[in-house]
Order: sequence, then structure tokens, then C-alpha cells
Amino acid sequence: MAIVYYVKDGEGRGRTNEGSEVDIKELASSVVGHKLLKSEGPPIFKKGAVNPVSAYRYVVIQIFESEASGVFSSAGFYHVVGLAPSKFGATT
Repeated sequence: MAIVYYVKDGEGRGRTNEGSEVDIKELASSVVGHKLLKSEGPPIFKKGAVNPVSAYRYVVIQIFESEASGVFSSAGFYHVVGLAPSKFGATT
């Protein structure tokens, strides 16, 4: 299993939802056609404080070492470029 987070612009508390466990095979098919940007830690989008009423804008997938394979070749965090949370839910 991997964890999918929806992320807002800014830093600090409240920038992500609680995350949802999703089967890695489902995720692999959901990200076809999207660029994946990998980072060792959770990515920060736009410096500054989080606006508590702003919408989630990004999809970030956390892959653990035991699950790394295929399109998610190593453990870490993957930003799915161009895939909004509202669209991601429709693909899984």
C-alpha cells in the first residue's frame, strides 16, 4: 500500500489531508500520462503560511521501500504533476 495525500500551497500544519492508503497497482494506472517528480521528503509548494480555507491543489504519493517497483522505482514522495485532487479521485 502507498499513501496518497492532497496538498495545499504553503508550509506548516493543515497543508495536507490525513492521507489515504491506496493499492500501488491502482496508483500506477492512475498516473499514466502524468509526470512524476520524486523527492526524499514531502514537497512544499509555495513558501509561506497555509491559508486554512484554500483548496487542496496537488496530489502527492508516498511510497515505502517495501512497495517500490515499476513507475515508483524507489521509496519517497512523488508529486503527480498536473493531476488535481478533484480529478484523482475519479481515476482510482
